[in-house]
Amino acid sequence: MGRLYYYTEPLALHNIMKHDSGTLLRLFHYTCPFPKLQELPMVLPFQASEICLPFDVVYNLIDVLDPLEKSDRDLLKSLSLCCRSFIPATQKKIFYFIRLDGPRAKGPSTAASRMLMRKEHFSHLSQILDTSPHIASYIRSVMWNIFKSDHPSALESVFSRLDSVRELHFRSCNRSILEPDIDWRSFIIAHEAYSFHKMVVGLLRNPCLVHLCVWDVGNFPTEPFLRRSDQLSVKEPRQWCITVVAGEKTSGNCDGSGPQRLPRVLHYTLGTYCARWPRRFGVLSGDSRTQSDIVDVPKHPFDIGTVSNLIATVSSRQAVEQLGICLESVRELESLRVYRACSFHCLLPATLNSPLVCDSPFLGGLATNVLSTPMRTLKRLDLVFYPSLQCPFGYIGVSKELEVIAHHNVLEELTLTFHLMAKDNDTMLMFGQELSRILKTLGGNSFPCLRSLNIALFICMPLYIFGFFTEEDIDYDVFEGLKGCLDHMKGLDGIDWSLVVKAISWVENAFRYTCPQINV
Repeated sequence: MGRLYYYTEPLALHNIMKHDSGTLLRLFHYTCPFPKLQELPMVLPFQASEICLPFDVVYNLIDVLDPLEKSDRDLLKSLSLCCRSFIPATQKKIFYFIRLDGPRAKGPSTAASRMLMRKEHFSHLSQILDTSPHIASYIRSVMWNIFKSDHPSALESVFSRLDSVRELHFRSCNRSILEPDIDWRSFIIAHEAYSFHKMVVGLLRNPCLVHLCVWDVGNFPTEPFLRRSDQLSVKEPRQWCITVVAGEKTSGNCDGSGPQRLPRVLHYTLGTYCARWPRRFGVLSGDSRTQSDIVDVPKHPFDIGTVSNLIATVSSRQAVEQLGICLESVRELESLRVYRACSFHCLLPATLNSPLVCDSPFLGGLATNVLSTPMRTLKRLDLVFYPSLQCPFGYIGVSKELEVIAHHNVLEELTLTFHLMAKDNDTMLMFGQELSRILKTLGGNSFPCLRSLNIALFICMPLYIFGFFTEEDIDYDVFEGLKGCLDHMKGLDGIDWSLVVKAISWVENAFRYTCPQINV
């Protein structure tokens, strides 16, 4: 017998019950006797089958019981079992996002057992689509965690029917997190009849696909996709973007420890294109190539002037300067997000011999080289700071950098995200002082159009590098240094501000898990 977990307010239940009081009272008699968080037995199948609810009542109930953006699949499954009227609505939310990955084995497992579990996982999904073909139209976002043992033929039956996917994410998953990224060539030469390259090119024919994201796959060839996409036409104009976040292979250390992964800057462009997609498209890379090498891509001109949103990950002073040169020709940029080098290797202890990229604070003046360019249309700015072990105070100097961009009169939304690798009060006190200087810079008439200010602080706990912790393990004394910033934030007239602090471990910082949150 299944179980239903729920939480809702009595007033919300009362308002929903007005729609069909008799039917709903019979339903809640078995499932929701008390409007508070508790564990309840499921309604019996023969009793649930007699209940027929209107569509508006069904969707209102789902919104109340499952209001979060990330749906609770156990709760939705319980709803579909307690009443048949919930099945169509819950299926759309359950299958909206799927992760193509095998179930995690409990305890130690071998490569053969992991391969068997993944094959069973894909076979199970294929059986679901065979039994209920309409579920394929509900799948809009797919995350595929790639393993070297994946057999392409097992995936063909699944991907060939995903004709409604809008977002497609590929992420390499090695047996060890310290191994280099999976090379793209290993997927092309794995099987002659079918390859990963052909599968992705086939998915580009899907008119619903608007976002292709590839994570941690080395030597990703963007030119074949660009050349192939030029041959595909659509009837209606739409937005199209591609995200490539990869690591480049470098030579091994002198001690023969093998190849290492260095952070590499790669960006994606997002714009509106008509007739053919992408009409003007290019991938901006911050590696050793010069700007002319990037622009002169054969048959694929790079026109950053048509870009409206840009996300950049910078890892060196050269990448910052190169990004500033590219932004000089921008004409319609409205949103800019800049990440400092975000690499898992930068968050591990130095004893692992991981390469570290560390320049002066704020990577040698990001505002001076990038944000000082004449971007009069920039309305949203998002800055994310990832300090390395050799430079844990990467946020120092941000207030001076913001003074440089004070002439951006149309900036409406500013988001600052900081990652601190410390747990002592002195570090938090230093950050509080720098944050006070930042707020003092934002005050007054420096940014007259600023309407929203969001500041997020992630405190990386070194003691929990390979483990997770609960809210009871957090030392709340480290947040004492932030109390002095509240007075400055309250003095920001006409600006909606928010300050969120999260305590996370190093592993959680790398993979961005949801952690205990403290609203200051």
